Amino acid sequence: KLERRYNVRIRFSGEHIAHALLTARFDGNVPLKDVLEMLCDIYGFNYRQEPGKNEYLVYDGQPK
Repeated sequence: KLERRYNVRIRFSGEHIAHALLTARFDGNVPLKDVLEMLCDIYGFNYRQEPGKNEYLVYDGQPK
């Protein structure tokens, strides 16, 4: 749903992250980076925006 809401692509570095159930509600005016930071802080993941792309990688530990 985040991909549709913010018109971005979100990739995951591993299956355990891709299949993790993350549930939260955010006001429609919250920027995507704020949402990703909050979710990553809560669930122990990290993220980075792919340079020059409207794409984000969510990873656990070091990115692959």
